Amino acid sequence: MRNVLFALLLVYGNVLFAQDTTKIALTTGVGIISMPGALSKVLKSSVTFNSGIELKLKKNWFLQGDVSLNSIGYNQIIRDNPNNYLFEDANSSLFQVGVSGGYSFRFLPSKFSLDLYAGPGFQRFGEPRVTNNNAAQITKQNIVFSNTVFAKIGSRLSYKTNSSLLQTIYIEATYFTSPLHVQAYRLQGFTYCVGTKFSLM
Repeated sequence: MRNVLFALLLVYGNVLFAQDTTKIALTTGVGIISMPGALSKVLKSSVTFNSGIELKLKKNWFLQGDVSLNSIGYNQIIRDNPNNYLFEDANSSLFQVGVSGGYSFRFLPSKFSLDLYAGPGFQRFGEPRVTNNNAAQITKQNIVFSNTVFAKIGSRLSYKTNSSLLQTIYIEATYFTSPLHVQAYRLQGFTYCVGTKFSLM
């Protein structure tokens, strides 16, 4: 049984990590993050930045890891307690680290390709809060952080240029969702980005 498992691992590694097709690339993008439905009353559309690394595998499969950092407009709609004020036109933070796998469809002989991918990740969300001490006449602002997992799916349309500076340019759309609730609404959203991809090897 042990020999069978070892043989399967060898076959799997040969399929995914064939030396003639494996390449590493860096990605960087900027765009808009937008929340759907009632959540948009709490979290406003904002600019998002992301960067990552992509490992191209055999037969157009790939793995990628990415990091995104977002400062999102925030309106508090649920009061924590009767003595606290509500936050309006404030900023919340959303930090995400994800891994995903996918498949790239090549539109030969053109230079376009379409990537479809999905995967899990970790996120850290920060909500602004204000605490009032009426007796001491002191108001304090702090950030309440919540850590949780998320899942995402996405697509990326790429064009391979002849430029050594802009090797590949792309437009990307993703959807993410998580079990975390923000002001009674489940944290989820869409991102729309443009970016570039640089091959390292």
